[in-house]
Amino acid sequence: MERANPSGPAGFQKIFLIVRREFMERVRTKAFIISTLLVPLLLGGMLFAPFLLSRISPDKPLHLAVVDETGQIYADLDKRLASDPERDFLKSSNGKKDIRRYQLEREGGAGKASASLLEELTGKVEDKSIDAYLVIPAGIMTDDDAEVTYYGKTVSNLEGIRRIQRGLTEVLIASRLSEEGVDPAKAKEITRSASVSTVKLGARGAQSKRGVGEELIVIMVYTMFIYTNILIYGTALTRSLIEEKMNRVSEILLSSMTPFQLMVGKIVGVGTVGLAQVFIWAGAALGLSALRGFSPETEEIFSAIDPMVLAYFLLYFSLGYFLYASLFCIVGAMSTSEQEAQNSQTPVVMMVVVSLILGISMIRQPGNFLTIALSHVPFLSPILMFMRIQALTPPLWEIGLNIVVILAFIAGTAWMAGRVFRVGLLMTGKKATIPELVRWIRTT
Repeated sequence: MERANPSGPAGFQKIFLIVRREFMERVRTKAFIISTLLVPLLLGGMLFAPFLLSRISPDKPLHLAVVDETGQIYADLDKRLASDPERDFLKSSNGKKDIRRYQLEREGGAGKASASLLEELTGKVEDKSIDAYLVIPAGIMTDDDAEVTYYGKTVSNLEGIRRIQRGLTEVLIASRLSEEGVDPAKAKEITRSASVSTVKLGARGAQSKRGVGEELIVIMVYTMFIYTNILIYGTALTRSLIEEKMNRVSEILLSSMTPFQLMVGKIVGVGTVGLAQVFIWAGAALGLSALRGFSPETEEIFSAIDPMVLAYFLLYFSLGYFLYASLFCIVGAMSTSEQEAQNSQTPVVMMVVVSLILGISMIRQPGNFLTIALSHVPFLSPILMFMRIQALTPPLWEIGLNIVVILAFIAGTAWMAGRVFRVGLLMTGKKATIPELVRWIRTT
């Protein structure tokens, strides 16, 4: 039977029919609709949740009883925990920060605290007269093993406990310096630490102020999106191929089109589903980023939504999907059941995992020769090159070359997948071996 030219108008029409079928089958499912809406809802939650929580459940003062067995620390600690106008005070009804966040009251005197006092304080915590109580042992000034103990119904208030710890440390250092005849204020001035801010230099000297932690978080969030979506849609493609082989639908399809047309149609069809979802997420992110000034918390969260970063994300997600989709196609073509496919796709999945692990370890030195070389390996490029671009943008010619190499690799693997699938149809029920795969690819 004469076959139509796969690159002619009739060939493209057949590919389009497969693309439309794959796309419509998936976008109509509840799973697609729910997952597509979930991410924008989460982004909206990140935007408005801090503001709503601050209105519904505003910060409350921490009522803290202090048992100072030294008899020397309480007064200084009380002053220290009211020394920062921003962090140590809460807003009152008039909008001014004039309510102390840490409200201390002294219990007991110098000397070992009695068991009855501690029992009484525990009772106050139970009936919510106080939030917690602090026991400062008598030997805290000289004994390295002495330990201050915080008792409370909850110890999850990390910020509050750290602030108390920092205040205690400052009081103890000042007290020890005074005993040695050193002026604490002078010592603090001499030993004050240096602050370092980071400014990223972009093209033509453009500057953007971003912390090291923020930079890494942005890179990892986008990279994890690429990683998870490649695996999700790649495995979905494998399942689709196996179902068609088991139902013999592919035999009917191949009677009117070439294996290459079928593979391209399925890869593009499933890929457009993923791209549609990602484009919706990107549009929602850009829309919500317009509200980044809604509150100070959202300013930090949505500073990561940069149109250029989103553009590179969409580009390398697309390239990564189509590259690995062609490999998942080969897995689906050589497998006769889902169980067999799960075992066969392990090497493909491991390539994605390895690229993520390498990216995490190499992101600290994006200009290293090994990092540059590995970012041009087709299997690793979608993740490593994206991470390189975000950390230290390479020249445009290098990015262009990288894209051309990936596209060539995609075309080659898609062609091989089509040939494997054509022969694999006739081998239903028989597990393919590597030598057999080579013969299938070479079969004309």
